[in-house]
Amino acid sequence: MEQSVYLHSLSAEASQDGVNQLAIEEEGHDQEDDADIDSYHHKGQVAAEHIVRTCSGYNAHLKEIGPTQDVCSQNLSAKQDEHIDAELSIFVSKVLAEIGITEELVEARRNTWLEIESINTVHLRLEDDNVTWYHFDSQSERTTTLGLNSDADILVSENDNRVILETVESKQWFNNLLVHKHNDTSPGYCNLLAMNNKEPILMTEVDNNEMYEQGKDGKVYLKSEFLQYPVDIVDEVHGPALNRMSTKRGIDEDYVFACYCSNLPKEAMDWIDRTKDKPWPKDPVRKRVIESGCFLVAVGHKQGKDLRTDFRMSTTLGERKLMFDMNISQLQCLVLMKMLIKTIVNKQYKDAIKSFYCKTALFFVTEQYGKDMFREDRILECTRKCLHWIYKSLVNGYNPHYMMSSLDMFEGRLDATLREKVGECINDIINNPILAILIIEFDEFGRRLYNSIRNSEHYISETQEIIRSNIGNFLYKAYVLSLKGPSLYDDPWNCDLEREIELNKAKLSRCEILHQQGDIFIQKETERYR
Repeated sequence: MEQSVYLHSLSAEASQDGVNQLAIEEEGHDQEDDADIDSYHHKGQVAAEHIVRTCSGYNAHLKEIGPTQDVCSQNLSAKQDEHIDAELSIFVSKVLAEIGITEELVEARRNTWLEIESINTVHLRLEDDNVTWYHFDSQSERTTTLGLNSDADILVSENDNRVILETVESKQWFNNLLVHKHNDTSPGYCNLLAMNNKEPILMTEVDNNEMYEQGKDGKVYLKSEFLQYPVDIVDEVHGPALNRMSTKRGIDEDYVFACYCSNLPKEAMDWIDRTKDKPWPKDPVRKRVIESGCFLVAVGHKQGKDLRTDFRMSTTLGERKLMFDMNISQLQCLVLMKMLIKTIVNKQYKDAIKSFYCKTALFFVTEQYGKDMFREDRILECTRKCLHWIYKSLVNGYNPHYMMSSLDMFEGRLDATLREKVGECINDIINNPILAILIIEFDEFGRRLYNSIRNSEHYISETQEIIRSNIGNFLYKAYVLSLKGPSLYDDPWNCDLEREIELNKAKLSRCEILHQQGDIFIQKETERYR
């Protein structure tokens, strides 16, 4: 029997054996090689008692109560369940903190990646490249660990074109692009129509311009390949993303190029209405999300008719604002979900459940219950609720995007048979969370949890400072390698000094404008550049 496939087949006795085996393996790394197996079993009893009783849901205990027992006995049992669940949640939370998911390190990591964004944006703007550089998802949100080794997702927003939803929003002498949808356009996708830059009307013809092509309806469309810029070192292409391995940073980097629209897509209007009276997000956060607009990414729907002119709408910036509003327990819950999915589900069914699905589940559950539910002593309960959301989506055959609920994220990816099998795996995790957590190998999480419970009275992490040091080194490399400029070892006499002076004067002038218009990070980087 493979633990990573069907956890529900494990009996309480098998669970006990599995936990005690962890004790044996762990003790095998100690210097006391001559200790007998009975002593190993004895040392694992405290952890085993908590873990097995929690995983089995006290089924045996509830059967003993029976229908003849009074309600008070059943209420007492429920309270005991909650107490043990809370105790185990605290252990899980502490181990997550141990491997870097703390308020201090989350803030440090986010600020580092936001500074990297500003460094690259300032550099590119000073080189007359009118773009804005973004880092999104796990690395910048700090919902990953060193062991998970998540990609760095980079979005480069091309700012020369002005994307609008209505013709009245067009501005003279700008490259205005109007969002357009056909009757059969899939939710979350659109085309971009070129407009006359002198008056608010659509272009009707195109003269040998590689950016555009004329459709059968006579309208002029922006070609999606216009945003698929070449990158110096590209290993492969993943949909709209250009992928390369950064040997210096030691992580995969996925580059996506997009246009920016200052308005949320019409598909997100349902989200605006739906969240008005919900516990989360609160009005100030909703306002920031609504004002964040969206990106138009150059990728077509798999079943689309014309992939050459299709664009996918992305609310990534708004989603980042939602993630930045999360408390530390919510982030720990998301990291734990990712570890469980990668350990159990995706090992059996490769990439069936994306990390984005976990984040979407967290959004929906938080919207329903509010942030206050997410606490250190409720990590397991919250994780089960989020996993149950994914399970329900698999059963229903529909996985709605959080901000554009008409967009089904399962479409074209998971058929009914695969959804059923994946659902069984996730249901096993929900029913046996501690057993599932114990076999997580990322960052040695399962062993750390086992050791922390086993030695709960005297447990002191010996590796916490090492983890902090490794994260610091990672951020240092990511940050320093983003600094642009001439090499310290370049020979200053081998350049045209007068030309360099004039170029730098021009850059400093643009730097002053960027400083006046930019946010706190842009201002910080322009000051540093000057």
